[in-house]
Amino acid sequence: MENALSPRIYQQVADRITEQIRSGVLPPGSRVPSLRLLSRQMGVNMATINRAYWMLENRGILESRPSSGFYVRPEAAAPSAPSGSKGDFPLQLTSPKKLTSNLETFKYMFSALANPSNLFVSMGIPGLAVLKSQSLQKSLRSSYARPGLKALDYNWFLGYEPLRRQLARHYLDCGLEVPPNQIVMTSGAVESLNVAYRLLMRPGDIVAVESPIILSTMCLQHYGVRVLEIPSDPEQGMDLDFLERALKKFKIRSCLAMPNFRNPMGSLMSDERKKRLVEMLARKGVTLIESDVYGDVHFGKTRPRPAKAFDKADNVILVSSFSKSVAPGVKVGWVLAGGRTMDVFATRWVNTNGTNTLMESAMADFMERGEYRRHLRKLQRHCEESLGRLTQAVLKHFPEGTKVGQPKGGVVSWVELPEKVDGLRLHKEALAQNILVFPGPSFCLRPRFRNFISLGFGSRWTDRLEKAIETLGQLAKKQLAEKH
Repeated sequence: MENALSPRIYQQVADRITEQIRSGVLPPGSRVPSLRLLSRQMGVNMATINRAYWMLENRGILESRPSSGFYVRPEAAAPSAPSGSKGDFPLQLTSPKKLTSNLETFKYMFSALANPSNLFVSMGIPGLAVLKSQSLQKSLRSSYARPGLKALDYNWFLGYEPLRRQLARHYLDCGLEVPPNQIVMTSGAVESLNVAYRLLMRPGDIVAVESPIILSTMCLQHYGVRVLEIPSDPEQGMDLDFLERALKKFKIRSCLAMPNFRNPMGSLMSDERKKRLVEMLARKGVTLIESDVYGDVHFGKTRPRPAKAFDKADNVILVSSFSKSVAPGVKVGWVLAGGRTMDVFATRWVNTNGTNTLMESAMADFMERGEYRRHLRKLQRHCEESLGRLTQAVLKHFPEGTKVGQPKGGVVSWVELPEKVDGLRLHKEALAQNILVFPGPSFCLRPRFRNFISLGFGSRWTDRLEKAIETLGQLAKKQLAEKH
């Protein structure tokens, strides 16, 4: 049986060609193997090889020449993966850091996001242009038409039961068995996280988090905990050796992780690493809070399993929502907590004694009619192609030496700029031109990732977005020119 993380065959072909370019086997300007030759060598049909070559051409790595074949572009070699965070961390573990409220930062972010003239190029959500709105509208209408459904009444208990059944079937397809009565619905991913935080965390607790951190981690500042950053790799995720040393040195109470396509890196943990993470934390009695909001937006043949699929000790609390896979305005989330389901329900009840019955009913219908699966296939194709467009634009316009993350799913790419480019300065200068980009330092508690930025590829590719990437590249080149 094919591994759950196996990419599509054309992706395997593309990875093989990319590695040959990186290693120098196929230098810039050289001709890559013909469709017929590579088809025979790899035992796959020529249409698959052609799809892989088309994807590499779209990313600016290959170029086609009439009656001649495909060649490695002379001016753009294969994108190198960003270095991640290991080089930024000291060899010795640093003490956990208490999060403090930064009201000025939130005021600044509010003013930037509230300005309709700003183009947000670090958007970590799918573009609405991908969603087939007529289908979702049909589901919304049907939620009123169902006999006996009080669509505007309180949803008193765990949430709309037909939706919980659909979610249980959905997770079963990716290797996670969860009864519908162990799914607690919420009003979105942030509420799901806060429910887990309130359930587990007490002032002074140490919480291990992946670094660079997701912005929603800032919610932890309201719980008086101390945060211990664990370095991560853009491809493999959290550094488990580093985490293991931290578990020996500190009394960590919980760990927050996003194994599948973590924002902002887009990293994907293998099944083996997920299993090791879950077992390592279980041995120490440390609860894992797993955010799986991007798990459905994968480019591979099958969905990657969540870490909770390896949870034999009932030690993982999984949170997710439809905001990253359908639309940000679909404020429907959920928590999977196994034996702690009633504790989660009671904790949610204190904050919101019900959930959005109307939208939960619509999403149940959306899934039951197979529309969610069809939407995901469209979204996955869109994001994979959009990543190619983004990569090509960055390699074309940014300074030489820029490294573009190539995640296997999600909607965000982690971009490493040349050492002398300051991401914070780039952020400020870009905002003056109505371009909002998140710099690396906004994803950490200590000064790190100075020459990194986050770029999203979930939105529809437009001329304005292309121009914004070009402008960012020009600003970065200007910084380099000043320092020579």
